[in-house]
Amino acid sequence: MNSIAYGDNLPILEAFPSAAVELIYIDPPFNTGKTQVRHRIATIQDDVGDRTGFQGKRYRTLKLGSSSYSDTFDDYLSFLRPRLEEAHRILTSAGSLFFHIDYREVHYCKVMLDDIFGRDCFQNEIIWSYDYGARSKQKWPAKHDNILWYTKHPNKFTFNLGDCDRIPYMAPSLVGPEKASRGKTPTDVWWHTIVPTNGKEKTGYATQKPLGIIERIVKVHSNPGETCMDFFAGSGTLGEAAAKHERTFILIDSSSTAIEVMEKRLARFLCTKSSEDVDDRPYEKHSLTSARGFVMTFQELVTVTNDLIANYPEDQAWNNSPFNRIRPLPPGSKGAIGRDIASALLYSAGLTVMLRRTQLRVNGQGVLVRIALMWEQGIVKFQNMRDAEFDHVLCLALLPDQARGWLIPKEEIWQDGQIRTDRPGITSQHRGADAWITVNIEAVHPWMAAFGGTLEDVTALARTSL
Repeated sequence: MNSIAYGDNLPILEAFPSAAVELIYIDPPFNTGKTQVRHRIATIQDDVGDRTGFQGKRYRTLKLGSSSYSDTFDDYLSFLRPRLEEAHRILTSAGSLFFHIDYREVHYCKVMLDDIFGRDCFQNEIIWSYDYGARSKQKWPAKHDNILWYTKHPNKFTFNLGDCDRIPYMAPSLVGPEKASRGKTPTDVWWHTIVPTNGKEKTGYATQKPLGIIERIVKVHSNPGETCMDFFAGSGTLGEAAAKHERTFILIDSSSTAIEVMEKRLARFLCTKSSEDVDDRPYEKHSLTSARGFVMTFQELVTVTNDLIANYPEDQAWNNSPFNRIRPLPPGSKGAIGRDIASALLYSAGLTVMLRRTQLRVNGQGVLVRIALMWEQGIVKFQNMRDAEFDHVLCLALLPDQARGWLIPKEEIWQDGQIRTDRPGITSQHRGADAWITVNIEAVHPWMAAFGGTLEDVTALARTSL
């Protein structure tokens, strides 16, 4: 499942299992000692504007906004090393790391990576060359970046050269028309322009890298269905490259600006749920996916449902609302939606959230999510909870007029591997394999009431217990 995590990448990486990711590309801060800034502007025609354009017409510059971050570290290698050690642990046996850096730090970083991965696992230094921007008159202008390629195993790794894009011959007349039309595979020097300042690809994020460079890495060094990670994700270029080529992505960044850029850029790849077409009614404007890329939060779903009931009191038009479009889905789809809603709820509370298989990782702890969408006579049921490797169960209930939730420690439901059927509302199903919890919203069991109630109670409890 594609995911974006907000927070310091080190504790998030430490929570990952070993050998879980096939490809890691990172573009960490380059330690330039400067504040990196990217301004977004627009121009409108103005006879007294500050710019001259086509046919001598004058234009006025409008500043739309900017993004920036500090690129200064007192001990850069000490900052990077534990993160790169985690990257080595997380990679699968045939996995690859691509480490993107510039001329200032590349030599020191290579020595460190040789120590972590082993010198025999260093495969290439790729030079990304571009010819854009200001030119120094004091020394040769620096117009390249360095990308170091390391593998987990010195000889066994993914390298699909046949899937690589091809580039033109510099002297096509010397190779014949057939070869010239086909082009050639690149060497370890990649000529590629930076992201055009006025191109569709541009997100406005400082230091955004071009999609063409990252796509080449993804296609050649991973396979469809595998997982790609960037834990200095920035504008999320790796995520777009991975999703376009049928890979799963995991993106991590500690910048709220980066998270906003990625969620907007990658919304179509993040947990979007499809459903059958419904009649063209006013509620059709309500999507199951919010602008942040997550499925709607409970608050949003409750609001939508209440509005629909109020707008259509005389008929059942609201039955096709987003809420009721979820109800008939199979359990697996409901579970995925529950995890998406929970991740949005906890993320909005300032917690570090990762979607991992069938559960969440919240501040490094495993959280199993169960969603209840039934409200017959005020009764909800949280079903099919099986003892596994997690720390809490997050039970979320959606009713027409309210949303409720409980964050329950695992030991409150299981004790020594046995379901605690002595607790009111807990029953054992499927020959003792699964636990169910039945709750009357108007008379919640006292033992359970201590672990939540309103969504505000849940988020407050999450901040202290996760």
